[in-house]
Amino acid sequence: MTLNDTQFAHALGRIRSQEARMLNENEIERMIGVSDVKEAFKILNETGYSNHTLDIDKMDQFQEVIDAELLETAVMLKKISPQSEFLNILWYFYDIHNIKTLLKGKVEKIWEEDLDKLLSSLGSLDLEKLKAYFRTEGTSFPDTEFEGHTERFVETIRLVETTYAKDEDFQIIDLILDKLYLELALDIAIRSRDQFLTEFAVKNIDLFNIGSLFRMKLKNTEPEEIKKVFAAGGLLDKFELSVLAGKSITEIPNGLKETHYKAIGQRIAEECETSKTIATLEELTKNHVTDFIRTAKSVTYGIAPLIAFFWAKNNTAQIIRLILLSKISKIDPEIIRKHIRKLY
Repeated sequence: MTLNDTQFAHALGRIRSQEARMLNENEIERMIGVSDVKEAFKILNETGYSNHTLDIDKMDQFQEVIDAELLETAVMLKKISPQSEFLNILWYFYDIHNIKTLLKGKVEKIWEEDLDKLLSSLGSLDLEKLKAYFRTEGTSFPDTEFEGHTERFVETIRLVETTYAKDEDFQIIDLILDKLYLELALDIAIRSRDQFLTEFAVKNIDLFNIGSLFRMKLKNTEPEEIKKVFAAGGLLDKFELSVLAGKSITEIPNGLKETHYKAIGQRIAEECETSKTIATLEELTKNHVTDFIRTAKSVTYGIAPLIAFFWAKNNTAQIIRLILLSKISKIDPEIIRKHIRKLY
């Protein structure tokens, strides 16, 4: 099963028309600049960002508007894509989120109805079947669209349960399942034979590995333990990463100087040294991927514009959420601006 770029002409036309409705920098700046959350919400409703505008007196439900817009976008993409199975490179992220949530709920004996509000409808796996799998022993795991992926999900869930039983560390659940997402995403990209999908998957692996390296170095984790965390398949191979695991935080950027990640490494190393945190890591990595995603604007065929459109919608959703929460908390606009990610 490979990707046929020539089948996406109709889908591309639909995406280009939808892009015109997306928020631009001026509209984001208007939302940041107003005095309170009601004014920001009025601007959002005026922009046509979403078909799911909400009454100004129900602003505490704004996350519902954001979620509904993303779900509508996902449904539209699946409908117009002639080979929608390759969009699972996006939807698997939400499947992994749901599996993490259900696993942690199972461990902590949280009632399913309390977990429902934490689950995402954006995944590729049938959500009711997924919940049944964790609820009832002997229930089959939901079907996947790629050969071997169902087995990978099941094997990894068993590994997580076994590992957690020994260590009782929720971070283990996150790390193992994050690696599974990256590996399955790369497998989808390789099967597609699409350069954009492959670069997208590889970048996410590299950024995960760099982030994991800094996080664990900051905790003074032993190099041999750090090496176990790295995901395979990135441009930075495991040998190079293993060497960096034995270096000090200040030496890591030097090992990245010949890569696309030099600036990220330098910024994170400086932050580690000055504040002993990596608070800007997510912002830096998201901006790096956004710069890559923007290349899809010039693509005239294939699946890349569909992937880029959803990424852009999700990125915008996170920006809107940040602004509205900041307005509720009465945070100064200058501080908000410092934390706004790049737009598509």
